[in-house]
Amino acid sequence: MELLKANVSEICLRKVRRTPFAHFLRTPRILISMPRLQAIFLSRFSCDLPGMTIVLEDRFIPFTREAISLIVGLRCYGLYIHIDGKYKSDTLKFVFAGHEDNATRNDLCTRMYEFAKAEDEVYSVNFVRMFVLPICNCIFFAKSTYYIPRFCFTYVDGLSTIEEYAWGSAVYDFLLDSIP
Repeated sequence: MELLKANVSEICLRKVRRTPFAHFLRTPRILISMPRLQAIFLSRFSCDLPGMTIVLEDRFIPFTREAISLIVGLRCYGLYIHIDGKYKSDTLKFVFAGHEDNATRNDLCTRMYEFAKAEDEVYSVNFVRMFVLPICNCIFFAKSTYYIPRFCFTYVDGLSTIEEYAWGSAVYDFLLDSIP
């Protein structure tokens, strides 16, 4: 994130800071792949204890919607996020201009850096969308493929309502679906 912050216009930074994802500007470089991180998570997950829990350094954290939301720093309650299926998105069409079905994480990051210097309204808004999408794709809703989960685009189309969604709850649902 340090490299990104050094190359972002002030208007783009102000817009990111108005989203629930602003605290990710302080995210250090993650040197572990998401599938490996999920394997570590699953190795610490226990169904044997009363209720489902995550064991971290001899502490038992309840695996609840509220606890996961607190851990990721996003809201637990709000508008529901549907994590299944494909959705239509104006952002997806605009940013990838007809190549959206094959858009990868690298494509997304490339576009984010292109929008980072934006000083106008349209491009700075698209920068914010491109900032949020890798967080969703690489941290919260990561799969072993490098393709972007299409449902995320639908929720970043309307930046004015992005904070109304229960992102923490969606992360909980995704993690729950990932448990074998």
